[in-house]
Amino acid sequence: MRRFRSFPVGIFLLGLCWWVWPASLYAAGQVAELPPRFVVRTVVSGLDLPTDMVILPSGDFLITEKGTGSGPFSTARVRLVRQGILRPEPVLTLGVNAESDSGLFSIILDPQFATNRYFYLWYSTGETSLGWEEETVNRLSRFVYDDASGTADLASETLILNNIPWSPLHNGGGLAFDTEGNLLIATGDAGSSPFYPQTNLAQNLGSLNGKVLRIRPRESGGYDVPSDNPFSGNLGARSEVYALGLRNPFRMTQRLADQNLYLLDVGNNVWEEVNHLVAGANYGWPYREGHCPMEDPRPDCPPAPPEFTEPILVYPHPVNMGAGITAMAFYEGTQWPAEYQGKLFVADFNSDWVGTTDLADPDQTLTPFATGLNSLVDMEATPEGIYAVSIYEGSIQFIYYDESGNLPPSAQLRVTPTNGRAPLSVRFTAIGSQDGDGDALRYEWNFGDSSPITTTTVPTISHVYGQDGVYLATLQVIDGRGAKSEIRNQSIQVYSGAYATIVQENVTEPGRILYRGGDQIRFRAVRAGDTTGLDPAAPYSWTIRLHHNEHMHVLVNEYLSSEIMLDIPTETHALNSPLWYEIRLSMHTASGQVLLITHELHPQTTWIQALSWPGHAIIKLDQQLLDPEEPVMVIVGQKYVLEATPMIVYDFKVGEFTNWVVTNGWPVTTVAGETETIAERRLELVATPESKTYVAFYEYVRDAIFNYLPALSQTEVAE
Repeated sequence: MRRFRSFPVGIFLLGLCWWVWPASLYAAGQVAELPPRFVVRTVVSGLDLPTDMVILPSGDFLITEKGTGSGPFSTARVRLVRQGILRPEPVLTLGVNAESDSGLFSIILDPQFATNRYFYLWYSTGETSLGWEEETVNRLSRFVYDDASGTADLASETLILNNIPWSPLHNGGGLAFDTEGNLLIATGDAGSSPFYPQTNLAQNLGSLNGKVLRIRPRESGGYDVPSDNPFSGNLGARSEVYALGLRNPFRMTQRLADQNLYLLDVGNNVWEEVNHLVAGANYGWPYREGHCPMEDPRPDCPPAPPEFTEPILVYPHPVNMGAGITAMAFYEGTQWPAEYQGKLFVADFNSDWVGTTDLADPDQTLTPFATGLNSLVDMEATPEGIYAVSIYEGSIQFIYYDESGNLPPSAQLRVTPTNGRAPLSVRFTAIGSQDGDGDALRYEWNFGDSSPITTTTVPTISHVYGQDGVYLATLQVIDGRGAKSEIRNQSIQVYSGAYATIVQENVTEPGRILYRGGDQIRFRAVRAGDTTGLDPAAPYSWTIRLHHNEHMHVLVNEYLSSEIMLDIPTETHALNSPLWYEIRLSMHTASGQVLLITHELHPQTTWIQALSWPGHAIIKLDQQLLDPEEPVMVIVGQKYVLEATPMIVYDFKVGEFTNWVVTNGWPVTTVAGETETIAERRLELVATPESKTYVAFYEYVRDAIFNYLPALSQTEVAE
């Protein structure tokens, strides 16, 4: 049995917008809504956690998948879409570490791909990776693509950049070539803590993390450093560094009109940002996020000091929601209306929207373009439109403009029940499907069991499945002028045998159901008759998903075993939003059925409130400002950092911080099980089951008025 550690949220995180979307649009599976005459079509489906794509000169696609397996014992694939069809055979399979937000991130073609067939991958190494040395690192490797076979020989791997420190989160992934043929790689800060900026790798010029690197790959492997890199020759600086101060720069792209490069940096608690890549720029992380210093994230925060480069576009996070800016593209064709030509399009992973902006606009505001586009992690523009990669839907969608004047309908599908014993009667409904022009609709049903396709003019139908099996039922809606909706599908499980159940055991504290930070939780597959009738080689496999702020992270994907152990971290990344786990057990029968059983693991929570006395201090919990009137929900057993200002002004007096006091009135020094350390104003605490109120106590040191009189002129004093 292998043990898995859950990590705080990472690359697909935290974002929001200047405008307010209807709340219903945050839900996964919503029908996409776009401006009039724009259409979105699913052109590829059936991918397993796709992360990136490139378009070959032939029009075919190469697509990366994140990886399946357990931590460093995982494998990831590069897939080929040829003439619009996803080939079942992978282009390439390689060992990775797919733990949490790591795995196979990015792909880019060599500028001379048409002749040399080179492509590059940015990935986290696993135990079967080339040159594995018992420790995961991030690396950039080059491979050679064979167009005739649609494959790349794993033996063609050539290491270009290796041994970049890795973390289960914040590994970056932006790749781009500049006009001189140099390769730029955007790396994450490997999850180093913003609470202790002095140790953060993003500001350390001796580290390659939290940077944009600029190198020139050698034919024989490795790389040269361009002589004009901005930090070449600086004492203690790595010459590969081109820009610094980045948290998790997941995507980078080039605007063809001026060859400028732009990169996205996934935000922390408050802001998401787009940056114009400039040699030698310092984008400020972890001292700054968006346009603001970390300690003052309000929209009217003071401007950046001259040593930092401001982002060209920011947007703030919605209240109690996270998200992340994870995809972008410039539409530079002429087939879309003029108001969209040359515009930048960005996608927010968490909120399922796409916004657009004109970089020539001095206000740099985002305009809503589309909603209901789920978990986008890459966008690629062509003259005809924009391809968008959805990691959780396992699909590639194409957004285009249709001048025909007939809007296609949208389809909704609901199925009840989705599993049971044969014969199983299932009711299908398309209620909620609609046509933008108000045309009459007909409904085309395929039940997936070799029965004839059925067409109806009413949106409901029932069907009986007589034999055991897993069936993929589909619906397509067609309007009176022949325009067709996307195809909606639902898997139906018909099985007359005994299902397995998931048995949860808290190893740390037997009998407790809700998890706490630091727990070890075991999950076992238990079935009457044990494995009788199951696939003897692989009866069970596990997938674990961490849900947080309306999105999820795949921690483990298709791990083969009868049981699995999950280590709950003591670190956290969420306030007022509990992290919960979805445990998915797949039971594989000898006849080839794969049956899904799910289970949820939720946290034990408590409340923390922070006040100050005698005045009103600015107090933060995990870098988030606290409202003294509102307690904050936290997870028991997880660590938090409470921080108060050094001084406050109240009643024309200056008070200086002296100590923390908790609800029982005793000063906080070393309360067993409650605190780890106390360092002046910063209190590191572990949440306990009992609710707590922490008071930052200030004592009078002087009258405030004396601080201001010397700065006033005699006239001002007289007035």
